[in-house]
Amino acid sequence: MKKQSLGVLATLALCFALSSAALAAPCAKLGLSITPSTVKHGQTVTISGSVTNCSTAPETITVDYTVTGPLGSKYMGNLFVTVQAGETTSASFSHVVPSSLPPGTYTVTVNAYSSGALLATAQAKVKVTL
Repeated sequence: MKKQSLGVLATLALCFALSSAALAAPCAKLGLSITPSTVKHGQTVTISGSVTNCSTAPETITVDYTVTGPLGSKYMGNLFVTVQAGETTSASFSHVVPSSLPPGTYTVTVNAYSSGALLATAQAKVKVTL
């Protein structure tokens, strides 16, 4: 009987440890938008993004972004944000489209990582016309 009780306790302890680990697992949601969706040279485009921490603990999230354009052009970067459990951090910036930018469709891809694990991806596009 004592052996059986120890087995039950060990099983309960394992279940508790696994459920606690699952509750604290990193989680993020991304939001991304570009307005307007079509712009001409000299006009202003605004890119807005948000990171929501959907886990139960504060997270330091690495946000990688890539802008891919026509002719295979690419611009890449990253930033680090610490977001409290259940909270959202947002940012936006505006940029005047230079006349030197080739016309075509540009795709912005954003990935959120925690401890090297991919948590979320978002994508938005803008078309540059003459």
